[in-house]
Amino acid sequence: MIGRIVEGLTRYLRSIRAFDVWGTGVRLIGIRPASQAGRSIATLWLTAFYLPVLPLARRVVQFVEPGVSEARWLTVEATPLRAREVARTYLHGWVLFPLLLVGPFVAGSLIFELTQLPHHGELAGLIRTVGTLVAIVPILLGVPWFAVAIYRLARWDQDRKRPPAT
Repeated sequence: MIGRIVEGLTRYLRSIRAFDVWGTGVRLIGIRPASQAGRSIATLWLTAFYLPVLPLARRVVQFVEPGVSEARWLTVEATPLRAREVARTYLHGWVLFPLLLVGPFVAGSLIFELTQLPHHGELAGLIRTVGTLVAIVPILLGVPWFAVAIYRLARWDQDRKRPPAT
């Protein structure tokens, strides 16, 4: 009984087309050219705020309506999921993407913490002061960095949905 429910739910989820609101829903991720001209390989993922949660299916797709920002696509063939692609998507989504966004904040915080360790002697106050000033630079640069990174990632997300130029 439970096996049939899981099988039916799996079949239903694999039949879903991509849809999302603010990166939450079902999205095509890992779009790359296939061996046949005009076709691409992509994986349908269940996502939460652009972070990959669960791979649903891997597809060979053909984009239609070239040049449209939200290009539509047709499934040409279903292919099995590949563990390496799934692992790479999890790595990019849960490790590299967050580090890209908050890297300067983390660097500034680490510099600040390291300079606040106990120092002895005449230079202790100077080390703390210089360390605090040095730590402020990446933290202050982190604000525009974060804004530019979000903008670039949004542009990349839109561009990758377009079919490859022929």
